[in-house]
Order: sequence, then structure tokens, then C-alpha cells
Amino acid sequence: MFDPKLQEHFKVDFSIYNSRVLPQEWLEEIYKLKLFKLFVPKDLGGLELDLVSGLKVLMDTASINGSLGWVINLGAGAGYFSGLFDERTSEEIFNDEKAVVAGSGKVGGKARKDNEHYLINGTWEYCTGAAHAKYFTANAFFDDGTIKSVLFFRDQVKIHDNWKLFALKATSTFRFETENTLVEKRFIFSYDEQKSFFDYPLCRIPFWSFAKFCMISSLIGMAECFINNVQNEFDLENDEKNYSNEFLSKLNSEKLNLLNIADQFYEKAGDHVKILAIDQNKLSSSISKLREMIYNMTCHLFLKLGISITDETFHSHHAWRDVILIAKHFVLR
Repeated sequence: MFDPKLQEHFKVDFSIYNSRVLPQEWLEEIYKLKLFKLFVPKDLGGLELDLVSGLKVLMDTASINGSLGWVINLGAGAGYFSGLFDERTSEEIFNDEKAVVAGSGKVGGKARKDNEHYLINGTWEYCTGAAHAKYFTANAFFDDGTIKSVLFFRDQVKIHDNWKLFALKATSTFRFETENTLVEKRFIFSYDEQKSFFDYPLCRIPFWSFAKFCMISSLIGMAECFINNVQNEFDLENDEKNYSNEFLSKLNSEKLNLLNIADQFYEKAGDHVKILAIDQNKLSSSISKLREMIYNMTCHLFLKLGISITDETFHSHHAWRDVILIAKHFVLR
């Protein structure tokens, strides 16, 4: 599935593994190619891709470099939110060609009503793309007992560079916080309440199902990145070569199966009754099993290789780290 044309835009060197952010030239290419707008409606300047086409891009970019693919995944995935605001608010947020929404899936704040606004305090971890995002989303407990999501402007948050995990170093996955921040009611939203752009079927896919498709697609791409770099950097013995080829073959087979499921999902998304009838638990189980397969095969190949796979001057070593980290993501469990 890899698109060789994408690789021409993103040349990987070892500086990426010591960086906290994506190279500026990569960001400019992402903006130019509208990769953060894969799932944004055309009326807002987006590409409005169907689910399968978008997932292929997520796989392809992750197969070039894990940090690149992960930043695009999270940035593009937030395009889903364009249907969760009223049209005027969505235009204000997403029309900018460099509009990027970063956020955290955890509930880390409290909100209470203050006349026509909400006063919000909180801290949220693991916000990918914090270095270049113009907007931030977070989940909070509201004083009416509900949990809702909030959109903040960049100047409303304080960002802390606290990424200590051993992979995806260049993703600017940082903590952010707000302190007595006033937010207009129109910037409060819910994942399951679509308010605009009803003609774009992707917005009707249940959010967590959409997120699982995106996450597993990035993991598949990172596994490809690992295998490809192993084959390029190691003089493989027959057993290792056979296993890496088997892994790649299995990955391609599972990829096609996933894309077929995604295609059916997108087709049904045009019909509100059909999309709601889909068994979400069955999808979650299927994706969890695929995650486990990728993790196990990656670890097995790692064990088959010599001690050089632990050498930090090998691209394959860093690709291995990326796979191991994302295989632990809570959305894929």
C-alpha cells in the first residue's frame, strides 16, 4: 500500500530521534499536502477522504517514520471534530490551512458554569502535536455531573515539555493545562453529537470506532517501517529472512482485511440506522487481536536478530521502539 511519492517529501535522518518536534520542513510539506485535513469536509478546505483512502495515508506515512505517522494520525483524526460544532464555529476553527487540533483522550479537568461561559481548570497528559497546534481539546467533568469535551485556543493553555517515554520522540506529545479559563458554550462538544456537515458520512461513524481504525492503521505502518528497516540494515540469515517475509506477508493480509472492514463501515455510515446497528464490541475485539499479532511478531523478530538491533544508530531499533509503544495505547486494548 505504500505510496513512494510520499517518501519523496519526507527524508529521514537520525536527527529525528533526538528531536522533540517534527522538522519544520516536514510540517510545511504536511500543510502543503493537506495531510492534517484528510478528514475535513471540502467546504472547510479539507480533502474529505473516505475512510479507506485516509487510512492508507496513515499507514503510508507511519511506514516512513513513526513520529511522522503518529503526528499526522492525531492531527488528521481531529478533523472528525469538524462535524461536532455548529457550522459557523467549525468554519472558524478548520478553515485556516494550518489549523491543527491537538488533544488528550483522558478526563483531566473540571468545568463549572459562569453565566454564558464555563470556567475550566485541568491538566491533560500526552497531547500529540502540542508544539504546532492552534487548538487543543480535552475532556472535563461538568458541574451537572456529565463529562463533555472542550476546545481551547492556543493562548488559553500552558504547555509543558514532559515526554519521557522511549519512542516517538519527535511528536511533541506534551502535557497542557488551563487555569480559570473562560470558554464559550459553543466550544463545548460531545463525541456522539453531530451538529454540522451531515453529508460527510465519516462524521457519522462512532468516534471510538473511527479512532480505533486510525490507531491500528498507524501501528500497521510502524510495523512495516520496522520490517523494511530490518531488511535494509541486517544481513539476514535464512531463518530470519523467512520470518521477516512471513511477517510482512501476514501484515499485508491483515491490512487488506482491515481496509475491507473499514470500507463496509464507511458505506454503512451513510445510513444512520445501519451504522448504529454495527457491533462495536466485535470491531474492538478484532482490532485488539490484530494489535496483539503485530506486537508478538515484532517481538519475535526482535529476538531472532543479533545484538545490533539494540544499537541506537539503527533505524530499525527506533522503529521497534515505536511499535512497542503504540501497541500499548489504551484505544487498541
